[in-house]
Amino acid sequence: MRLRVNYGLNKLRYPAPVLCGAKIRARTAVQSVEEVRNGVQIVYLLTIDIDGVEKPACVAEQVMRVYP
Repeated sequence: MRLRVNYGLNKLRYPAPVLCGAKIRARTAVQSVEEVRNGVQIVYLLTIDIDGVEKPACVAEQVMRVYP
């Protein structure tokens, strides 16, 4: 790839606060891939979990553009 651009976030939510000293883990999954002019747009589902807490700290769709 020649260039990778962080195009922004969609549907950003913070369901639970992260307390000092809490352990967190980030997970990503590809939600969609589509061709755009001269490249490809990839939408990832980003989830940040807090150890021992049912609700995640953050849920967002991260949009990236990749140009070959």
